Amino acid sequence: MRRIVYGMVVMGMVSAHALPARADVRLKDVAYIKDQQELQLKGPGLVIGLSGTGDGKNTQFTTRMIANMLKKHMDIEVNATAIKVKNVAAVMVTATVSPYVKVGGRFDVNVSSIGDSKSLEGGTLLMTPLSDVDDILYGFSQGPISLGGSNKNFGGAGNLVNNDVLAGFVPGGGLLEREMPSLGMDEHSLTVTLRNPDYTSSYRLAEAVNEVFGSALATACDAGTVLVRVPDVYADNNDVVKFISELETVSFRPDDSARVVINERTGTIIAGSTVSLAPVAIMHGTLALTIGQQGETVAEAQQMPAVSGRNGDRMVSFGESTNVGQIARALNMLGITPRDIIAIFQALKVSGSLRAQLIII
Repeated sequence: MRRIVYGMVVMGMVSAHALPARADVRLKDVAYIKDQQELQLKGPGLVIGLSGTGDGKNTQFTTRMIANMLKKHMDIEVNATAIKVKNVAAVMVTATVSPYVKVGGRFDVNVSSIGDSKSLEGGTLLMTPLSDVDDILYGFSQGPISLGGSNKNFGGAGNLVNNDVLAGFVPGGGLLEREMPSLGMDEHSLTVTLRNPDYTSSYRLAEAVNEVFGSALATACDAGTVLVRVPDVYADNNDVVKFISELETVSFRPDDSARVVINERTGTIIAGSTVSLAPVAIMHGTLALTIGQQGETVAEAQQMPAVSGRNGDRMVSFGESTNVGQIARALNMLGITPRDIIAIFQALKVSGSLRAQLIII
């Protein structure tokens, strides 16, 4: 509970003060060139060398994988039912590869148990083919597995917990055998995709590109896509990389919808600077919360202590200009639990007072 309340205090302190206007950002920080997509790879594999913590004898797919491996690579036929697998575990290997890794390049791979293994600690991943969603082979992976230590510390004394021993990674364990398609040096158009689609942001980005290059190169196609024409001076000289480098540094001011994100597991609330509240009155247990058009100013509301009524009720009043961060801070100072604060915000949304999209994760 201490860690949850701390999260609420931090959120309240950050959001309670007037936030500055949204600053300009570079194109490369909020968007990407469409062909610069990462590649997702996966493949089933085997981890060997475990100290009796491998899959149990009833995990049939593990024994069959071992039998198939011995037959294919060593020409040894073994009855799968006779294999003991306590030192071997079946795993699923996954990786995200940059589009600019070339043949022979290395990348990290993640390894996760898919059987009933107790631990992958001390194991070594056997050579595993890695394919994309269309089962096209792109590379292989193997090597010793790292679990990142036996425990992890969340801060403070007595907060050590056991680390996950059924998932790890192999640093540089992947080897690329097939290159991914990339942009050609004679491209005449580029598609820029916003990571957070928004019509206003898309339009502003196109306008910023046109202003920087002094020509109508960019067109906003929809909320998430901007089509940019490569000037002939770059395309004809096979200098598209230089143009992309200059394009990525174009700055503009993106715009986002008002959102409040709530994580019920940790008691964390994140609210954007554009979130506002309409007049409303809420009764929650012994707490009376009032947001009125003629209420106190923000400064007065932040300094006002809890007011106790005859029945021990607590009352907090705010002006209409109050934002979510100021309410969270005041409630947290009154000792309201994070779960109750989340319930209040959910009620604000249902009542229509919360002028924002409520996202619960």
